[in-house]
Formats: sequence, C-alpha cells, structure tokens
Amino acid sequence: MAEGTVLVVDDSSTIREIVKSWLIKAGFVVITAEDGLEALGKLEEIIPDLVLLDVEMPRLNGYDTCREIRNNLRTSNIPVIMLTARADVDDKIMGLEFGADDYITKPCDSRELIARVEANIRRSTQEREASPLTGLPGNMQIHDQIDKRIKLGKSFALFYLDLDNFKCFNDG
Repeated sequence: MAEGTVLVVDDSSTIREIVKSWLIKAGFVVITAEDGLEALGKLEEIIPDLVLLDVEMPRLNGYDTCREIRNNLRTSNIPVIMLTARADVDDKIMGLEFGADDYITKPCDSRELIARVEANIRRSTQEREASPLTGLPGNMQIHDQIDKRIKLGKSFALFYLDLDNFKCFNDG
C-alpha cells in the first residue's frame, strides 16, 4: 500500500473527485485545490509528497503554478506531475520546461497514474535521503535495508568502514 500526501489541482470537480478516489484507494492522503492560486495557498500550509497539476485552469494555469512551485525554496523539490488533456508534444515539452517531473494526458488509466505517482515519490525520497557529499544512499536508506533484511530472517553481510582523519577531505 502506498503512502504519502498528494495535492490534486484541477478546476473540474469531477476529475478532482475521480483522481482523489483512486489515490485514497491506493493509500495516499489527498488534498485538493481547484486552481493554481488555491494550490499555492495550500502549499504555504502543507508540503505534500507530490503535486498533480492540471494545465488549463482559471486565475493561474498549471504552467505558471509549476513555475511558482519551482521558484519557492520551500516547495522547489516537490515532484510535480502535469495531468492534462493537452496531448500535443509542444504542450508536454512546455510542461517539462516549466519544471514538471512527469506529464500524463487525460483520460488516463488509474493504474498508470498510481504507478507514476509512486515512482516520482520514491525517486524524490531517495534523492532527499542520499548523502549530499557522495550521492550514495544515506543513513535512513541503510538502516531501512538492514531492518528489511533482519525481518526476512535471511543471512546477509554488512561491512562498516570508518575512516580516521577524513574530515579535512570532507570539508574541502
């Protein structure tokens, strides 16, 4: 079962409710907004794990909303998936140029949408937990892997290495 919080932004209440029900069924917490301005207001209060964003909306369209998300230091690393009826290649390229991580065209299959949401959240989480120095898995990922292997009850090997006097290289 998936976990995480998704902000669904679409001016169509029907689309919002359909997507919300799919995501809740998959195990996500879902927050909704009916346009870009409402979404940006909600992003001041909460930081979701992902934003699903329609393109064509009143007041503030999806492209400009995505740009605002990327320009805000607090929200810039949240994965954004454009979910829109605009299927033209130029529209997809524009969405990616405005900062979207993925682009799904409507109508879409619920399984594909869930798979893309999960994949984008998983990638984002791994990037956040990686060591900024090496890009390798960080402490959280290492502990998670150890815990998983202990729970499986199978034998495994663990090698721990601590280098003395490495701080000067680390800081340099």
